[in-house]
Amino acid sequence: MYNATDRKPEAIDAYRKAVKAKPDLFEANLNLGILLASSGRAAEAEPILLAATTQTPSSDVNEGRARAFLSLARIIEEKNPAK
Repeated sequence: MYNATDRKPEAIDAYRKAVKAKPDLFEANLNLGILLASSGRAAEAEPILLAATTQTPSSDVNEGRARAFLSLARIIEEKNPAK
């Protein structure tokens, strides 16, 4: 709800709580990582997105994994384009 209504700080807090409660929840990790990255907090987003790349989405596995890897790649590309 927070993310959909453009309340990023509240959305980040809610996703952090979800990840803390269930660290292997792909969707929470992915959405938290994307929100952090879009808020200029790439250093915080990177390990969360890296975790998401090792988890299994609850639906549309290929699309979910692709989003996680692409989001992570965008962060890595900024600091180390060769990687």
